Amino acid sequence: MISEFIREGGGRKVLGEWGEKRKVWGAGSKQGLRRRGRKKQASKVKGGRKQGLRGEGGKKKQGFKGRGGGKKQARLKGGGSEEGLGWRGEQARRKAPLLDAQQRCEGCHSLFGEYYCGICHLFDRDKKQYHCAECGICRIGPKEDFFHCSKCNLCLSLSLRGKHKCIENVSRQDCPICLEDIHTSRVGAHVLPCGHLLHRTCYEDMLKEGYRCPLCMHSALDMTRYWRQLDDEVAQTPMPTEYQNMMVEILCNDCNARSTVQFHLLGMKCKNCESYNTAQDGRCRLPLEEQ
Repeated sequence: MISEFIREGGGRKVLGEWGEKRKVWGAGSKQGLRRRGRKKQASKVKGGRKQGLRGEGGKKKQGFKGRGGGKKQARLKGGGSEEGLGWRGEQARRKAPLLDAQQRCEGCHSLFGEYYCGICHLFDRDKKQYHCAECGICRIGPKEDFFHCSKCNLCLSLSLRGKHKCIENVSRQDCPICLEDIHTSRVGAHVLPCGHLLHRTCYEDMLKEGYRCPLCMHSALDMTRYWRQLDDEVAQTPMPTEYQNMMVEILCNDCNARSTVQFHLLGMKCKNCESYNTAQDGRCRLPLEEQ
């Protein structure tokens, strides 16, 4: 039945009418979408107007702030800077009198520091400091326990007066262990028998590893007692037969004397000062009798 109806042409009319309706519906949907798009554009335009109004308000506010900033800049033309304290701080600074550096404020009598040096302008807590004119700096005292050695150019303990070896301007050298300045250091200086200076703390650390000055290899302390103990150890430790009569030339680091002594593994004793702080200064050789 349906096929016959289509053959006769009726189907074309129905399909044609259905197609026209679909076209109309499609056109209507497109028109609806266009109308919706127009509404969105209208809402965007309104939003843009609002933004424009906000922008105008922002411009007004910025303009107001700009006017205020201009006034502040005009006020700061008298010497103030943008990074300064501002106009009020600048005016207060101009009106306030400039006071000399001193221990107390002249206006409110506030104490800036328990210790004050008028030469170094140093403010600090009371540590019994004193200013040494020869050193040119303030040092921790008390002053009665120290004296200034003009040759070493350093304030030393009274116990070292006349009992230390002086070296010209030795305090201007750096510590040979930590490589930091000695003259301006807060750590006290230790004077070695050779005259070189070390920080007291560096000297204590050095004794844990050795006993010689790192600059001249001189003994850093009295080693007489240890040398006598080493004498006993050398006497109780005979050398092998091939080394018993072997002689060697040595250089003493304590007295700088040269001598020829019998070779021993534990140490070779200086004939001049009886110190074992020596170094071999030549090859081992047999005496002429055995050669």
